[in-house]
Formats: sequence, structure tokens, C-alpha cells
Amino acid sequence: MIIAAAQFTPVPRDIDANAARMAALVTEAAGRGAGPVVFAELALSRYDVAAIAADPQEMAVTPEDARLAPRVRSTPCTDRRSSVRRGLTGLTVAGK
Repeated sequence: MIIAAAQFTPVPRDIDANAARMAALVTEAAGRGAGPVVFAELALSRYDVAAIAADPQEMAVTPEDARLAPRVRSTPCTDRRSSVRRGLTGLTVAGK
């Protein structure tokens, strides 16, 4: 199994843009032979703790979040929870 690790610069307070970037990177990783793809736990919110505290409803993301639906469908993974956790940029594919 090939595992890819990801790091990218998220857009502040823009979960939609960050999810779209992650979906594109998951697709790229899959094209390079990766199975699981991992990235930082707060990549969707850009580690903006102040924004999360100020508006937790808007900045919270769950696997069922409608903002993720178009992005999840575009990824090669069928498990939404896994897709939410996938992404890339400085694409590092182990074994490649």
C-alpha cells in the first residue's frame, strides 16, 4: 500500500476552497498510485482558532457537511469520512 502525506496553505475561513483543493490533491495522489492520503487535522479551517471560537457553527465540519459533498464526489474514495481526511500539495508518495 502506498500512503501519501500532504501539506498545503489553506485559505483563511474558506472551507469550500480548502475542500476543493484537497479533493484535487487526492485525485492527483490517486493518479500517482497512492491509497490513503493524510494531511493536517485543521487544514479545512486553516488553524484559525479565533475564527473557530468566534463562529463555531460555520467553522465546524462533519462528514455530512454539505460544503464537502461536491468535493467528496470528485474524489476516488467512496467513504465520505475518509475523503474528508484526504488531501495533498507538497505531494509525498511513500514508495515512489
